[in-house]
Amino acid sequence: MEQDTALLNEFIVEAKGHIAEMEAGLLRMEEGEITDDIHNGIFRYAHSIKGTASFFQLNWIVQLAHVIENLFNELREHRLQVNSEMVDVLLSATDMLKEMIQHPKDSEKYDSKH
Repeated sequence: MEQDTALLNEFIVEAKGHIAEMEAGLLRMEEGEITDDIHNGIFRYAHSIKGTASFFQLNWIVQLAHVIENLFNELREHRLQVNSEMVDVLLSATDMLKEMIQHPKDSEKYDSKH
């Protein structure tokens, strides 16, 4: 049980770092810096969060990270174009993800209208 708690705490620390990088990339996008490197980075961070959250069966975190991952895959494949509304929604999604990761055991109870 102690090892599970230690692993979960490690996930939280790592995920917070990933989210900080995602937010930095989104802010750069908001300022007009639209690059494949940013798209690829955010995709990888979301993918990493999704995979590790899946290990802990944190299904709401998995689902939200998966949506972000899919969107950035579309951007990476140039099937979508970034606009300011999309960046605003993604910043809100990362805020929600951050809150859910801060309290992973309660993430299943998270109110999406929050």
